[in-house]
Amino acid sequence: MNFTVDNSTDLLFKREILPVVIPVVVFIALLTFLGIIGNAIVIYVFSFSFKRSTVHFFITLLASFDIVCCIFGLPMEIVEFYYVFRYPSNAGCKFQRLVNFTCNTGSVAMLLAISIERYRKVCRAALTELSQIYRKVFVFVVVILSLVLAVPIVVFSKKRPLQHPLFPNITMYICTLPSFMTNRFAHYYLIVMFLFISVALIAMLVSYYHVWRTAKIHLMMAHNRRQASCACAEDSLAKKRLGRTTRTVIATTVLFALSFFPSFILIIIVLKIPAFFTNFSEEIAYFTFVHLYVLNCSFNPFVYGYFNEQFRFETKKLIAKMLKMKEPKMLDFSSENTP
Repeated sequence: MNFTVDNSTDLLFKREILPVVIPVVVFIALLTFLGIIGNAIVIYVFSFSFKRSTVHFFITLLASFDIVCCIFGLPMEIVEFYYVFRYPSNAGCKFQRLVNFTCNTGSVAMLLAISIERYRKVCRAALTELSQIYRKVFVFVVVILSLVLAVPIVVFSKKRPLQHPLFPNITMYICTLPSFMTNRFAHYYLIVMFLFISVALIAMLVSYYHVWRTAKIHLMMAHNRRQASCACAEDSLAKKRLGRTTRTVIATTVLFALSFFPSFILIIIVLKIPAFFTNFSEEIAYFTFVHLYVLNCSFNPFVYGYFNEQFRFETKKLIAKMLKMKEPKMLDFSSENTP
């Protein structure tokens, strides 16, 4: 019996499924709105209001990946949740996986590039900025790599029939990967992606650790060179800068880890154990955790913006200009132009 044509299944959907799904759909819709607005502001501010630099270029590219995901990928996630057991289209399934995996792989690459550039800037200050042509080459490589890594997931994912143990008399349809038991290549692909993300996270942590360590050493050396009479205020400012950098690093890496690792771990567990769930609420909770990557593409602007006073000022200035209001008073950001 097809889920989409039988009256009893529609009644089951409205009575059992819809009340659980609607809060998740509303949550993703809110993240979609915030992600589009936030990433659009990041692209504008870092492109037109900040000085040109490699790290600002990378942040703009990161926001570009994220806004594409918010515009095209997250609405498809809403469709998947709303039609949680009656997915409407095989082509839509493949398009959803293509957009989401390409954009999120690109985001991971950009977060890694930002951490490496921060390391170069702080720990290898003698190195020159990447030239414009090298930046363009890097963009090309990241886009191609992201598309290539997304191809297997597009091939494996499709609309598949499901005989759900909680609803044994109904044939349901979901957008999913094949079982590990029937497709070992899908198994190995997910393991490779998990290792890719793990290595990227480790590299970010190592880079940021060296950034923090070097900044701390510079702070101590500067303190030793200053006279006691003027050291207090300057040291206080320097410590605040170091604290802002550290908090930004921690927030970015934690958001990255929370966005991706639960998804891959749960996917691997559930594909290995088909009868993993005992009730429908547990299954919706699984779907929610699997889609936690939406936090990464939606919240990145707020992570970088929250710890950057100039970004907040430029955002207020942009909003005031759009609403024809009085612009905020100009502040001194000589030490605040690098997130």
